[in-house]
Amino acid sequence: MKLIKLIFLLTLLFSTSNSFATERITVYGQRITFELASAFIGISWGSGEYSNPVEENSRPADVKSEICSKVNKNKPAGCTNSVNIASNGCTSSGLGGDWDSTFNSACNGHDECYTSIGAVKGNCDSAFYGDMKDICNAKFSKNGVKNLTCHGSAIAYSKVVSVAPAFMYFNPAQSDLKCVIWKKLREKACSAIF
Repeated sequence: MKLIKLIFLLTLLFSTSNSFATERITVYGQRITFELASAFIGISWGSGEYSNPVEENSRPADVKSEICSKVNKNKPAGCTNSVNIASNGCTSSGLGGDWDSTFNSACNGHDECYTSIGAVKGNCDSAFYGDMKDICNAKFSKNGVKNLTCHGSAIAYSKVVSVAPAFMYFNPAQSDLKCVIWKKLREKACSAIF
């Protein structure tokens, strides 16, 4: 039965095109530097006059236009207006029964991890399992059977994300993050000239 559930979960994973993504720039209140945002999407400004171009409001219009043009030319591949960057909880389509709602905060944390600058898939997946174990221990410490069932479900959820190849969810989440950062960078770099 466990093998059938695992196969079903894997089928769901391979047939789902939504990636997990979250906009860390505004949703979590974290501010990233202009340099980090630029480097993350592949823009190199060098150490000269444009090392931090959007922080300078007193630049001449032609320089601002040049900066905006450079940002526009570095739009990440596949970046569209319809990028879904919100955490979406657990997406097992109910296969986990009540466990989707139980593990919701762990699933959202996993989504957030996948859309963090410098994230590593294996580290995100390990943290996800740890978060689910903590939930099981906190919610069901006095009910041994429910605690064991919860831990078994945590293992199943963890296995599904750990065996999913990076190209299915992790890489698209990182691409979505690049798109969000590019849009924010463009908004800031180009707003003064339009």
